[in-house]
Amino acid sequence: MKKKIIPVKVSWQISPSSPEMSVVEADDDGNVLIDFLATNLEGEFVERTVEISFSGCAYFMYSPCYSDLKLFDESFFDMSLIDMWLPPKGSSQAFFDKWKRTTFCPNSNFLEIEGSDEAKKVHWFDDIKHYILFGNHMMISLLARDYTWNIKH
Repeated sequence: MKKKIIPVKVSWQISPSSPEMSVVEADDDGNVLIDFLATNLEGEFVERTVEISFSGCAYFMYSPCYSDLKLFDESFFDMSLIDMWLPPKGSSQAFFDKWKRTTFCPNSNFLEIEGSDEAKKVHWFDDIKHYILFGNHMMISLLARDYTWNIKH
C-alpha cells in the first residue's frame, strides 16, 4: 500500500523561485531551525522569509532535489491530496481561488508522509512525524515531534 502524502496546512508556499533553503541551526537536543523564501497570501501574493523550528528531531537529511539517485520517487506515494496547479493536472486559477478561499496553500511544498516507515523505526518517540520540504534546488527530509513557524517581516 502506498503511503499518503499530506500537504501541511499553512498559509504560505515555499517559493518555487527561491534557489535554496537554509539550515540556520541544528543542536544536540533535536532542535532544527530552517528558513526560506515563501510566497504568502496577504491580500495579494508577496514573498517573505519563513522560519520553521522543528523540535524532537530524530533524523535530518538535506539533498539536491535532482540527482542521479532518485531521492523522492512519487510513484511510491499516494499524491492524491496534493493540488497541482500546472496543466494537465489542474488549473492555476482554481489553485489560487482555493488558496484565497481556505487561507491554506493547496500545495505548500511542505508535506507530511502519513504512516512513514522511517518514523515507525524511531522507538523513543510515539508522536514522531515525517516531514519533507521542497525548494527549487533542495529537499529536506526530517523526522520530528512538532514544529512552529513564523513569517519574518
